Amino acid sequence: MEKEVKERTERKLNWNIKNRWEQRALDDVKRNSRFRDFARLSQQQQAFSNIQEFNSIDELYFFMDNMFTDGFDEHHISIALDVFLRDVVLFEEKDLNNPTFQQFLREVGRNMVTFEDEKNYVKVAQFLDWFCVNDKILWINLEQFMLRKERIFSADSYIKLLSHFSN
Repeated sequence: MEKEVKERTERKLNWNIKNRWEQRALDDVKRNSRFRDFARLSQQQQAFSNIQEFNSIDELYFFMDNMFTDGFDEHHISIALDVFLRDVVLFEEKDLNNPTFQQFLREVGRNMVTFEDEKNYVKVAQFLDWFCVNDKILWINLEQFMLRKERIFSADSYIKLLSHFSN
């Protein structure tokens, strides 16, 4: 029994690896820039595959109209932004003049203040940039909220946001 306790203690100190040199080798591999975290990549891919498929823009707008009646929050906006960014090539100019699209822009502007996830701010900037939205108030609000909530942003997010502002 004493031997088992000693072995458990050794493993606990060495993060469950008996040979500390193996742990250091593993740490070196993780620090290597070519290392890929396949668990994280699969989670991202799974999250992207969970986005609902739409056969047409009208079907997407019907879905969004239902979301407007149920209430629009950060989660709903994030889902809609994912769909818009994924299917950006399917949109034509007439689709961007649709009242549902215009209402979505108003909802984004109205709810942007409640965002708590930095990824959603990056998605909004990417969306406004890719869809060439020239609503100055939306851009100014995005900039103001970005400055007010600067503590939630990582350096990568700032770079992505600023690249969309520069366009």
